[in-house]
Amino acid sequence: MRSILFCLAIAVVWQLAAAAETLTPERAVKYLRIGDLRYSPDGSVALVAVSGVNGVTPQGHLWLADPEKKELRQFTFSQKTERSPEWAPQGDRVAFLSNRWGPMQVYVIPRTGGEARAVTASPSGVTDFRWSPDGKQIAYLAREPDLERDVNVPHVADRVQDLERLWVTDVGSGASREVTSAVLRIDAIGWVSSERILAIASEQPALETWHSALCEISIRDGAVRWVGKPAQPFKGLWLSPARKQLAFAATAAGGPIPHDLFVQSVDGGASRDVTASVDRAVLDARWQNDTTVVARVADGFINRLVRIDSKGAVTGIDLPYSVRSFDVARNGDILFAGVGFNRLPEVFVRRSNGAVSQLGELQSGWDGIVLADAATFRFPSFDGTPRVDRIRREVCRGEPRRPGWR
Repeated sequence: MRSILFCLAIAVVWQLAAAAETLTPERAVKYLRIGDLRYSPDGSVALVAVSGVNGVTPQGHLWLADPEKKELRQFTFSQKTERSPEWAPQGDRVAFLSNRWGPMQVYVIPRTGGEARAVTASPSGVTDFRWSPDGKQIAYLAREPDLERDVNVPHVADRVQDLERLWVTDVGSGASREVTSAVLRIDAIGWVSSERILAIASEQPALETWHSALCEISIRDGAVRWVGKPAQPFKGLWLSPARKQLAFAATAAGGPIPHDLFVQSVDGGASRDVTASVDRAVLDARWQNDTTVVARVADGFINRLVRIDSKGAVTGIDLPYSVRSFDVARNGDILFAGVGFNRLPEVFVRRSNGAVSQLGELQSGWDGIVLADAATFRFPSFDGTPRVDRIRREVCRGEPRRPGWR
């Protein structure tokens, strides 16, 4: 009997020891990161960019999320990296960036899966791209080829020939042509029609100051028309579904960071600060429809979501976790990467009725590792008013903002 009890005791101790694994530095970096999330045009499924460390080499792949089935499955399987997924406007194909055969190129794959094919062949590699509204072309950013440049020797910074140019490729044939050749630094692009592209750009790329502006580029002849210069610094080029309006993050008070979300016409004109009452820095934004924007804002150590309607009314969106990245469907469903102080990121969907559920399980092998929770300490500001706590509680409950809350 004593032998049996002794064996049972040893078994229990061994199980407890096995359950309480040690979190080593090597293990700490080997969790999966969730990047871009993109709903399909019909909102039925979504693509998720997932990256991790395979040995010593970072590697990323695309996963397909099915909110209805609450499933998450891997979609691409190359030995290299896939990232930055974008659905074709018709929803039948997916484009993404991959370095599977050398520098980063744009690849296109059917929605049903199969073999992806490269539609660009830039020797310098592609850094960003966008589908045209008709799905026949893809605009992308890449440097001009420099066959004499040796990457292993020192080189001069800010060379004009090293600026990324705007290119357009025909998806069917793969034929590419350069659209811009002027001294123009382009930071972001978006199609406003099959003939015009809106861009964040600068005519003075060598200046070490904030001086970017919004411009329209004709894909026929590369002609540039400047449509506005938001308060500096600014970031983001988020076009509405009808491509009539754009949203961007800028500063309403002269810096130092893009803090508020502004909306204006793609043709130019005055912009409107639609988050003046939020008093939180805007990190990202997505259009739900042509009159509603969902923005991700920094609220202390947590990122939250707020919804802004056409009249500028702001409503907090109640979520159980901090939001790393997200996308919103036309019906108001939100797909997001949720993370906590004591939990690794996973993919969740918040239905338009407020119900939140997890899709699949990305992180594996962490059952025996307990992540420490964090304690939040609050104290009055210099004038003794705990105004920040009040705003945090109200946004968490999803109640509308009231004028004057700062």
